[in-house]
Amino acid sequence: MSDEKLKLNKNTENKILASALTHFSNSGYRGTSVSAITLDSDVTKPMLFYYFKNKEDLFVRLAVSCFELVLKSLDSAKSLPLLHDTMPAFYSHFNNLNLKNPLAVKFALSLFACRQLGAPEVGTVEFGEKMKNLIFQFVKKASENGEFLPEKIKPLTFMLN
Repeated sequence: MSDEKLKLNKNTENKILASALTHFSNSGYRGTSVSAITLDSDVTKPMLFYYFKNKEDLFVRLAVSCFELVLKSLDSAKSLPLLHDTMPAFYSHFNNLNLKNPLAVKFALSLFACRQLGAPEVGTVEFGEKMKNLIFQFVKKASENGEFLPEKIKPLTFMLN
């Protein structure tokens, strides 16, 4: 496949994903139709089904992508040496992500907070576990740096979650 064709394919797929993100974020799974997504992204239904098996596949792939985006953003803060640097950076990274891509954050957190009626399972439990693990890593590292006693790891992790 030529570079131009690959770029065109990626642009089309991204248009569909952007449209789906808007519709799923604002109207939920049940309130979003494939027709609305195709109309908004200026593609035909066959074109959408070329990239995604069905509405469920589109929803799942979008959710996984948004979860990964959130986790990647927050993970970048863990390289800082101290908890009093890391936690503000953790929240700063999250805030910056929210400013750059509010619909992705809204979508990811809404799925985590409450499963949508009729929506397929998208890995929210795994997402929550990864978030808890990230926070645990931050807290454990801070304890190892002598910022607080090791027996405070669990309570502080719980509080930050």
